[in-house]
Amino acid sequence: MMSGKTGLLIACLLLVSALQIPAQEPSDEPPWLVLEYGKMSFDRGEYGQALRFFRQAIEKQALFPEAEMWIGAVFEEEGEYELAEKQYRRAYEMRNLLYVPEEKYAIMYNLSRIYYFGGKYSKYEEMLQTIIRDDVQFKDRNSELPFLFVKNMKESGIDKVLSLYRVNVTFSLNAHSQMGIFYYKTGRFDRATLHLAYSAVLLCSRFLDELKKSDPDFKFRSLAESLTLLQKHPMLKEYLLDVEGFQVLYYLGAALYAEGAPVHAAALWTLVSEWSPQAVWKDRSLKKLRSPYIEPLLNLGN
Repeated sequence: MMSGKTGLLIACLLLVSALQIPAQEPSDEPPWLVLEYGKMSFDRGEYGQALRFFRQAIEKQALFPEAEMWIGAVFEEEGEYELAEKQYRRAYEMRNLLYVPEEKYAIMYNLSRIYYFGGKYSKYEEMLQTIIRDDVQFKDRNSELPFLFVKNMKESGIDKVLSLYRVNVTFSLNAHSQMGIFYYKTGRFDRATLHLAYSAVLLCSRFLDELKKSDPDFKFRSLAESLTLLQKHPMLKEYLLDVEGFQVLYYLGAALYAEGAPVHAAALWTLVSEWSPQAVWKDRSLKKLRSPYIEPLLNLGN
């Protein structure tokens, strides 16, 4: 059942979708509406106007973490990364005031991105770990699920894992993907495999469940066959690109190779080389298939 709060939010968003940005800065509108004007300006690349709207929203509502976050986004787009970090941190400190509590993850992902490209790798790792700690299916020490994914992945490959398991978690998917890639790049291959295997199950669970909904007779037999069926579903193809699915599969193969499972690594690289519409992952997979290797480690500056 839809909550009253959710229903109100949807109604507000529907109203905003029919609005036009006013020619002059609004004075009487509520702060949430001014925020939406700012978002519309941001989407158009009108960052100066967006910034004015976001600041006006804060003038109307002093503690407004959503507006603080969007000011950070403007600074990030303009290359002012220190100011962006400051704004994202300010928004994160106000996270308990968010209208939609789950929006804290958007702030956290924004901060992690700033930390990574700023070379603040310890803060980057810490922020991703904070997101992952909210994933009860992964962090529960009584649950062996993520370790079973790895065990089966090494012994029998991804098809065996996907024939046995589904995990319906969305907010932590990118955190597991990014953490796994970071651990691979820093030589912590066992941790990389753990997070990337879990991430692969998460992202595949979503589109496999959707294939089942569209065709009740669908039965999973292999990821290759499922990717073939996926070509008939543009929205699912877009989803797989949005979550960097082929990048995850490429690095999962790389981590498995480093962990001593070259056959199952090659199977993943073959899938990526055949199905990825992104040349970077297709080409890198073909290169690994021709001559497998462990990639140079990231310089952490220690």
